[in-house]
Order: sequence, then C-alpha cells, then structure tokens
Amino acid sequence: MEEHAQDKTAVWEKAEAYFIKLGEKPKFQLRIKVWLFKMNFDKNMKDLLFQQTTMLNAFGKIRENPKLKKLFGAILRFGNCLNAGNKSRGQADGYDLGDLKSTMTLKDAAGRSILMILCQYLYEDDNEFIKFKEDFKDVYDSVKLSTEDL
Repeated sequence: MEEHAQDKTAVWEKAEAYFIKLGEKPKFQLRIKVWLFKMNFDKNMKDLLFQQTTMLNAFGKIRENPKLKKLFGAILRFGNCLNAGNKSRGQADGYDLGDLKSTMTLKDAAGRSILMILCQYLYEDDNEFIKFKEDFKDVYDSVKLSTEDL
C-alpha cells in the first residue's frame, strides 16, 4: 500500500484514503503496537502468571514428593545390586538421570519392566503408592506449557 500511496495521481476510495493518511502520521505503526500491547497486557500477564504458577507447583511436587523419593531410592538400591562389583572389577554406585529410561526397557523373564516390579514392591510396602500418579497433576500440566513464554 505504501508504494501505491506514493502515486499522487491515483484516486482512492474513502476507506483507502483514510488508511493512507493514517500511515503518513509519524511513528503510526509504533503507536498501534503500543496500543495492542496495552490492550492485551492484562490477559498476557494472567496467562504468564498461570504458567509460572503451574511450573513452580510442578517443581515443588518433584522436589518434595515422598513417593518419588522412595521410587528413586528403590531404583538406586536395585541398580546398586545389579552393578555391585568387587575390588578387582570395580563397583558402580548411583545412576545418571538419563539411565532412568532403562527402568522401562529392561524386563524380567515374565515381561515386566524393572519400573513395574519396583512400583509393585513399593505398593505392597505402602498401599498409598497407588495414588502416585495423582500427586503429579501439575507436572503433567506443566509438560504442555511452552517454556519460551516463561
């Protein structure tokens, strides 16, 4: 439209002429952007605060959940038993977080994963362990959020 506005011989309808005049105002586009920012600020802020709250709640659940600590402890004990060596072969204690996915892929003769076996063991020890997934609703919600906006 800017190229056509330069053509002084062109005849414009009222609507087009109005927008051409508006475009001639100094820093008009900047003014429009500021207005849009101001109009959308409360909604955007509310969305960001919701995302931030959801993410912080998820971090809190991960950090402080006793069932998750029990599960990680059981994985550590199980892994240490599998990897225990002796002085000549060496000993591997602990695990990297990236190794957690192997708890779902390693299976026993019956086809149950290590994670399944450990969860069953923890459930037998404490029947409340069945509600493990319910404790992490905020974590599941936070996975859906875009971290670019935060």
